[in-house]
Amino acid sequence: PTLSSWEKLNSTFKDSFQIKIAPGNHDVEFGENPLRNTFLKSSFGKKDFPYTLNRSGFKLIIDDSTLNNWQLSQKTIDLGNSSINGETIILRHHIPVSEFLLLANSQSGLKRDLPSIRELADRFSREIILISGDSSAFPHLPRIECREFKNIKLISNGIGDHRNDQIIILSKKELYRYRINQK
Repeated sequence: PTLSSWEKLNSTFKDSFQIKIAPGNHDVEFGENPLRNTFLKSSFGKKDFPYTLNRSGFKLIIDDSTLNNWQLSQKTIDLGNSSINGETIILRHHIPVSEFLLLANSQSGLKRDLPSIRELADRFSREIILISGDSSAFPHLPRIECREFKNIKLISNGIGDHRNDQIIILSKKELYRYRINQK
């Protein structure tokens, strides 16, 4: 990613819809580095991850999983627990639980074990949907994987330029999946 590619993305779509980025390792790598600095200078750059938005009837928490080596920060968990009403969705790049690790495109940047879905559910006092995007790059990986345990719904989704790639659409308090590639 370069500053010109970030700005091209913004100028191409800014009149059609709003784009928010939950950066991943290909966008900003890990820690402080030139790619992160370039992202921060772009229209999408934010220093204060995680942050919240209200869109389509959802409270969205945009997380930067490269800052915590895939782990959910206490600040992200606190934002999820502080929701008053409505659906809360945490959007991030990396897989948040050990059960989904085999779905990840790689284990780049993973420094310690991920919590189990059971352990993560215990950290949230309310219902949370977690959507991660670091999967589906390879044909053997599922296009979308969903699991639910107690108060946690996990969705792993990514695009790999394969047949039946799918994206998730949030609209009017509903989640949809849309097949974008039917080669």
